[in-house]
Amino acid sequence: MYLSKLLYLHPSQNEEVEASELQLQVCNWFVEEFGLEFNFFDDTHFIQDIENMISRVSITSEGVDIDLITNKDLDFFALGIDVKNEGYQDFSQEIYENIEGYTLGEIIESIHETEPDTYAMSVRKIWLINASLNGAKVPNYTVVRLLQEELHSSNPTNKINAMYAMFVNPLYRRYLLPMIQHLVQNDTDREVQKHAQEVILQFTKEEISEILVLPAQKLKLLSPSSPYKLPPEILEIHTQDTIEKKEQIIMAQVVSYYQISEIQYKEIYKVENVQLIVKDINKSKQLYTFENLEPFMVIWDEKAQHYPKKMQMIIKYDKFIKI
Repeated sequence: MYLSKLLYLHPSQNEEVEASELQLQVCNWFVEEFGLEFNFFDDTHFIQDIENMISRVSITSEGVDIDLITNKDLDFFALGIDVKNEGYQDFSQEIYENIEGYTLGEIIESIHETEPDTYAMSVRKIWLINASLNGAKVPNYTVVRLLQEELHSSNPTNKINAMYAMFVNPLYRRYLLPMIQHLVQNDTDREVQKHAQEVILQFTKEEISEILVLPAQKLKLLSPSSPYKLPPEILEIHTQDTIEKKEQIIMAQVVSYYQISEIQYKEIYKVENVQLIVKDINKSKQLYTFENLEPFMVIWDEKAQHYPKKMQMIIKYDKFIKI
């Protein structure tokens, strides 16, 4: 878990001192609570060239790092808490929520006031990504959309800065993987291609094939205005059972997706422990037809999707996967 809060824009000299003191204070809180030992580490690096220098001074331990991140050119200071031990997450979240800094709304307002297609705009969008995390497990789609805009930018620096955000915030990586792959293969700027390849190397095989697992829940009525009231499209059926005949009942995992209209993205998910009955086996067209024995629903990000009773699931043989 990585928590990052933007502390100051265009800080005064006193505020620069206050930011360093806050970093030390956060470390002291961890020392008092957990008895941690910290070391200093100065990781000053460059996003693109010597004029775009971001400095990160870290105070590190085995379980948590406290970062003070600055950019002299754009005059900002941010504090990051990199939590590597799950036992420190609740304490870190409490500290984060009590640190004064810029809110998500204030950063969005700053974006609206910034000239588009500029380096300043791309960095402000990265602030927005950081501020949107807050330990969240579900991404903010405004942030995803803004990142997509940066990756489509005609300015190579904007693309590079958006990709840099992928290193810091893996929560958003899977939503941008196809675009990053496109940049590796097709972008005409060699630096953009290089950075895109570096981002691709950060992905694990598990992340690339990651599927959100959702529990089946008791079916209940949806609002008439809900965009998720129609039965979903079934992508795959996973099971340990071997299909032998019609009317056979199997225990399966159903793979489908939510269409996220805000970012034109399909979020793939899997529902486990669903009882299906085999209604038809069409050998000539190589199709299976299944029906669920009981109605159920899945809820994700406060959205619901229905599986009515006896909903037909017609899939090709190669989408019926033995596990």
